Amino acid sequence: MGAREMYILPGGFINIDHSLLMGGVGMGKVIRAPVFSVLVIHDEGPVLIDTGLNPEGRLDPDNAWGPRAKLIKPEVNAEDDIRAR
Repeated sequence: MGAREMYILPGGFINIDHSLLMGGVGMGKVIRAPVFSVLVIHDEGPVLIDTGLNPEGRLDPDNAWGPRAKLIKPEVNAEDDIRAR
């Protein structure tokens, strides 16, 4: 028994200050980081690891992410929504 297949599913990008990912190093340098989900096909059924960014953030980032919307600028399209796959 075990995993038989694994799929990396693209989920858009986030633009984020490097220092938020690296413990204060690189403050002020914004990087574009990919967001993804992983689908594992297991003998006991499919397992979705991380569902990506909240798709509502595409339309209303302040409501979806709250104060984080000021720190993280998402690039999310309708096709990045995990529910569309």
